[in-house]
Amino acid sequence: MESKEAVAVHHFDPATLVYAGSSTAYIGPAGDRQVPAFAMLDAAPDAPAGHVARATSIEGGSWEVVQDFRSTPIYRKADGSRYEIGSSSAWNGIGDMPAEFTALPKPDGCYVWDGSSWAFDIASARAAATVAVDQKRDDVLASPFVYLDSRFSADAGAIAQIASMAQLAAVAKLAEKPCTVIWTSVDGVDITLDADGMVGLAMAAAERQPAAYQVAAQLKTRIAEAQDEAALAAIVWPQ
Repeated sequence: MESKEAVAVHHFDPATLVYAGSSTAYIGPAGDRQVPAFAMLDAAPDAPAGHVARATSIEGGSWEVVQDFRSTPIYRKADGSRYEIGSSSAWNGIGDMPAEFTALPKPDGCYVWDGSSWAFDIASARAAATVAVDQKRDDVLASPFVYLDSRFSADAGAIAQIASMAQLAAVAKLAEKPCTVIWTSVDGVDITLDADGMVGLAMAAAERQPAAYQVAAQLKTRIAEAQDEAALAAIVWPQ
């Protein structure tokens, strides 16, 4: 049997151009080297950790050593969202990282990319803290309130009903007409109220509003004066 002279060839992935291993090819009868597609005769250089050897073109050309970010979490500088490397990605994680990406994760909270790292955005943080104060104020005003040792609902619908019934009770009292109202507490207990009691219920619901708005205004003043993340974090609604 006629022996054939063998030669080593070095393959690369046609999708990524990354070195994929070596095999043996043979020299033909005319002395031609039968190199398969997506392979080269030149050996791929050794790549240090975090790097790979890659062909410079789909035709082969030569090898280059480039960084490999495929196992590294990558984030968008625009908003800190995770960039998922995959077959449909514009960048496959191999080679120089595009300028719009970073390997630095965005911290929780109001941070923006300043050109080299994530920086705290005090303006956005103040705006978010102000919105949070308004929401807390509304939550406090919508929480049940206590009157005559019973708790009553204070959502928008309940407050409208209380105000309407209190007006009718006041009219009945002025007309010296009897007035009896049965109002159910949030605990499911029916409470019997006369005209004065119904008006008192409405006043108990209403008197919380000035205090809640005053607290919110004080907190907003402190938010506007805060100069860093720690100062903002210290601003909380009082218990």
